[in-house]
Amino acid sequence: MADIVSCATTSREPLIVGQHLRPGTHLDLVGAFTPEMRGPTTMLFAAAACS
Repeated sequence: MADIVSCATTSREPLIVGQHLRPGTHLDLVGAFTPEMRGPTTMLFAAAACS
Protein backbone atom coordinates (compact mmCIF):
# COMPACT_ATOMS: atom_id res chain seq x y z
CA MET A 1 0.00 0.00 0.00
CA ALA A 2 1.11 3.54 -0.72
CA ASP A 3 0.64 6.77 1.22
CA ILE A 4 0.81 8.87 -1.97
CA VAL A 5 -0.48 8.03 -5.46
CA SER A 6 0.58 10.26 -8.34
CA CYS A 7 -0.95 9.81 -11.78
CA ALA A 8 -0.65 11.78 -15.03
CA THR A 9 -2.89 10.32 -17.72
CA THR A 10 -5.31 11.08 -20.53
CA SER A 11 -7.08 7.74 -20.08
CA ARG A 12 -10.77 7.44 -20.91
CA GLU A 13 -11.12 4.53 -18.43
CA PRO A 14 -10.68 5.04 -14.66
CA LEU A 15 -7.26 3.91 -13.43
CA ILE A 16 -7.57 4.68 -9.71
CA VAL A 17 -10.14 2.56 -7.85
CA GLY A 18 -11.23 3.66 -4.37
CA GLN A 19 -11.43 0.19 -2.85
CA HIS A 20 -7.71 -0.23 -3.57
CA LEU A 21 -6.81 2.77 -1.40
CA ARG A 22 -6.78 3.08 2.35
CA PRO A 23 -8.24 6.12 4.12
CA GLY A 24 -5.86 9.07 4.21
CA THR A 25 -4.05 8.24 0.97
CA HIS A 26 -3.01 11.43 -0.85
CA LEU A 27 -3.91 11.53 -4.56
CA ASP A 28 -2.07 13.76 -7.03
CA LEU A 29 -4.02 13.49 -10.31
CA VAL A 30 -3.37 15.50 -13.48
CA GLY A 31 -3.95 15.10 -17.18
CA ALA A 32 -7.68 14.83 -17.84
CA PHE A 33 -8.84 17.90 -19.76
CA THR A 34 -12.17 16.71 -21.21
CA PRO A 35 -15.24 15.25 -19.47
CA GLU A 36 -14.59 11.88 -21.17
CA MET A 37 -11.12 11.46 -19.63
CA ARG A 38 -10.96 9.79 -16.20
CA GLY A 39 -8.21 8.99 -13.75
CA PRO A 40 -10.26 8.04 -10.66
CA THR A 41 -13.66 6.35 -10.45
CA THR A 42 -16.75 8.38 -9.55
CA MET A 43 -17.09 6.38 -6.32
CA LEU A 44 -13.63 7.58 -5.27
CA PHE A 45 -14.77 11.20 -5.46
CA ALA A 46 -18.01 10.40 -3.63
CA ALA A 47 -16.10 8.72 -0.80
CA ALA A 48 -13.70 11.69 -0.51
CA ALA A 49 -16.60 14.15 -0.29
CA CYS A 50 -18.08 12.20 2.65
CA SER A 51 -14.88 12.11 4.71
